[in-house]
Amino acid sequence: MVKNTKGGNRHKKMASKNFKQQRTHKLRKIREDGEDYAMVIKNSGGGHCVVKCNSDGKERTCVIRGKFKGRNKRSNQIIEGGLVLIGLRDWEVVKPGKLEKCDLLEVYSRDQCSELKEVKGMNLIIDNDEENHDNIEFTNEEDMEDYVAENMKVSSSANSNLKTDLEETEFDWDDI
Repeated sequence: MVKNTKGGNRHKKMASKNFKQQRTHKLRKIREDGEDYAMVIKNSGGGHCVVKCNSDGKERTCVIRGKFKGRNKRSNQIIEGGLVLIGLRDWEVVKPGKLEKCDLLEVYSRDQCSELKEVKGMNLIIDNDEENHDNIEFTNEEDMEDYVAENMKVSSSANSNLKTDLEETEFDWDDI
């Protein structure tokens, strides 16, 4: 490994001593009751994110543990639409109007998401996620730009007819 010769407070965070080798981890599946797969809906900040659970479809506030922050953040990116494994808090009492809380147990990479498709019952989240990201619409409606362009052609032809009519008529300049 190369030694950090540039120095500096900020640069030392990127030093090779902090670099982790990419390992192929065995896919972590649900082991116990109270664990569930979820999809990240939005990052709230402050170590929290909102997730939608696979089993019941509820939205919950997910607490991001310290294991997924700091040096380990790079290998555990929590992005919107990403899949995670969460632990439900059965012992916690929820105030009315608040979201239930859960703990983050595992973050799945894009490569692992394809393996998760084979897990029974996981297709619900993955299929819904793919359907929601289609931003292409096919319609037979006319765009406003096309409508304006056609009207400009019609009005320009009407203006040219008006110009020819005015040129053909003779004016008596003395009468003006």
